[in-house]
Amino acid sequence: MSIERPQRPAAALFRLAAMAVVSAVLWSAGAAAFSASDLARLKQTGSCAGCDLKEADLRNFNLVKADLRKANLREVELKGVDLSGADLSGADLRHAELEGAKLDDANLTGAKLRYADFEKASLRRARLQGADLRQTDFERADLADANLEKVDARNIEAKRARFNGANLRGADLRFGDFERALMAGVQLDDARLDGADLERANLTGASLKRVNFKRANLERANLIGANLSGAVLDGARLVRANLSSALVRTAKKLKQEQLRRACGNRETTLPKGLTLRPCG
Repeated sequence: MSIERPQRPAAALFRLAAMAVVSAVLWSAGAAAFSASDLARLKQTGSCAGCDLKEADLRNFNLVKADLRKANLREVELKGVDLSGADLSGADLRHAELEGAKLDDANLTGAKLRYADFEKASLRRARLQGADLRQTDFERADLADANLEKVDARNIEAKRARFNGANLRGADLRFGDFERALMAGVQLDDARLDGADLERANLTGASLKRVNFKRANLERANLIGANLSGAVLDGARLVRANLSSALVRTAKKLKQEQLRRACGNRETTLPKGLTLRPCG
């Protein structure tokens, strides 16, 4: 025996159809994370302060000296793009792809750069004061003469990066990876490098006054002529580190055992009672 199914009222069917249309509209709007009008504005003018460009592909845009202050640039594609002199102050660039990009003289003060990829990028003379650089990838990047004063760069990836002449005073660089980084003449006074890896880093002539190197790895580091006055070296690994002509006299919590396999010269100044073998 067949059972006759009750028919849905016309009003109910209309509501279901309307809901389907609304769902489709919302889905299509969410498919493009960025604002189409903002993207068009950027393409036409080369600037778009405060714009929403999340997840946009900007590889073919001319962004030299672009005004992108406080723009939403999360997860944008900027690989290889020339952003020289651009104003990115306060911009959100978390998870952005900037491998090989050119940001010389760019303004990145107060920018959110966590998890961004700057591998092999050029940021010479760039301004990054107050930026959030936690877990940011700067491997092989060039940050010569850049200003990174007081940045939060915990767990930064900066292997083989260039920081020659850069200002990193008061920066939080705890647990960062600076293996083989070029840091000649860098200003690191009052910075925190607890647990950081500086193996084979070149710190020739660096200003390292009052830096916290607690449990940092300075194995084979070049510290020739570096100023370590007041630096905390508690548990720092100095195996085969070169301390020739370095100022270490007022360094804190440095023990003879740490210097057993390091080396220096007659110009090296050490805390009273500590000795150092001459470099071969």
